[in-house]
Amino acid sequence: MVSCKRSGYVVLMVVVGTLGFHSAASARDGLPPIHESSASNMVTTPPPTPTFSERKLPLEQRLIRLERMVDNRTLLEMLSRIEDMQAEVQTMRGELEMQRHEFEGIKQRQRDLYLDIDRRILQLEESVSRVTSAQVAPTAGLSSQVVTAAAAPVAAAPTASFTSAPVELPALGGGSGQPPQVTPVATVDPLQEQSAYQQALNILREGRYDEAIVAFQSFLARFQGSQYAGNAQYWIGEANYVSHRYPLAIEEFQKVVSSYPESAKVPDALLKIGYTFYELKEWEQARQTLGRLVDRFPETTAAQLAENRLHRMKLEGH
Repeated sequence: MVSCKRSGYVVLMVVVGTLGFHSAASARDGLPPIHESSASNMVTTPPPTPTFSERKLPLEQRLIRLERMVDNRTLLEMLSRIEDMQAEVQTMRGELEMQRHEFEGIKQRQRDLYLDIDRRILQLEESVSRVTSAQVAPTAGLSSQVVTAAAAPVAAAPTASFTSAPVELPALGGGSGQPPQVTPVATVDPLQEQSAYQQALNILREGRYDEAIVAFQSFLARFQGSQYAGNAQYWIGEANYVSHRYPLAIEEFQKVVSSYPESAKVPDALLKIGYTFYELKEWEQARQTLGRLVDRFPETTAAQLAENRLHRMKLEGH
């Protein structure tokens, strides 16, 4: 009986030792210890708890993913900004092209305005010349009658019954007794003068600038002292200006100011001299010329255009 008890005790000690060894091994391997109550049920053990290294791996992956997301967002923002800048540059280019087109249109309208003003001045000058010719014709007829009467012989006075010295009337034109000498004046046909000027102006309007220069020079040589001389000289300078012969244009425009100071084209000539100096980038001379125009002819359209160009030069820093 005693031996049976001893045998049972030994078996119990072996089982307890085995369980303790298994618990120690489980604790060493990171597994939960096995209690005596669960010794009979070894199949349904809970899953192992993740260690520190197993927790750290997903966190690094999360950080990597976050960094990638942040980098992608930054790149997207940079790309969006670049696209916005490209759109702004394209818009600015479009506005610049529009402004350039408007500027070219303003230049063309200004040129047409000059031509239209010259045409109107020409019509006014034609009207004045016609009125003047109509007034000069009767005066010329009266003058011829006076000269004829003066040249006619004077009737002798009736002689008295007594002898007296003959009375002599003073002769016209001096004491020589000869009739006055009338110097012939070369007459210019107004119709030929007007026709020659109009032909040269038509050539200029057609854009044949070199031919227009020759035509206006021929007009000045043929009709010296013409009422259109100042205009013709101005258009010679204008043809050279449009042809980008700037030094020659300044020389021709200057002739308008010096040779025809009473011409209506003097303000326009000063304006174009200032414009030509501007094209040559001679800022000081351009500023002086335009300022002189504003001072001398403040109420003219040319003076207003000169003020606009001076303001533009100021904005450009010249």
